[in-house]
Amino acid sequence: MAWRLSEAFPQRSWQHKQQLIELDNSMGQLSDLQQNVSTLLASSSHEQSESSLVPFINRQMFIKTKISPIISSLTELKEKISLKIRDEITEYCNEKRTLLAQHLLTTRKAMAVVLENMSINDKKIEKQLNQERLNDRKKER
Repeated sequence: MAWRLSEAFPQRSWQHKQQLIELDNSMGQLSDLQQNVSTLLASSSHEQSESSLVPFINRQMFIKTKISPIISSLTELKEKISLKIRDEITEYCNEKRTLLAQHLLTTRKAMAVVLENMSINDKKIEKQLNQERLNDRKKER
């Protein structure tokens, strides 16, 4: 059955073989690493492992003292940038609000002119209608 499958799917069979080879290599590397860790644990006592960590701890503390001012500077810079962005957005919004108020005022003025013209036209029409009624009454008499 395996022979039939490898005949039917040669590409897949080759891929599976490659994957098995990679797994075997990885297992060998993992086994070597495990042996190294076991050897290190067995050869070093608790005191030795602590003393071997001291340089790393010191280096970590040194790096922390160098990074702390940078972090605080970045935090301060972030706050300043946020404030500046907030101010710029506020200024932009105020400018747009002023522009909208100007447009609203212009529109209201235009509407007032339109209403005034409509009122004048209505008065003219009313005057004409009244004149026509008077003329009609005079003709009727």
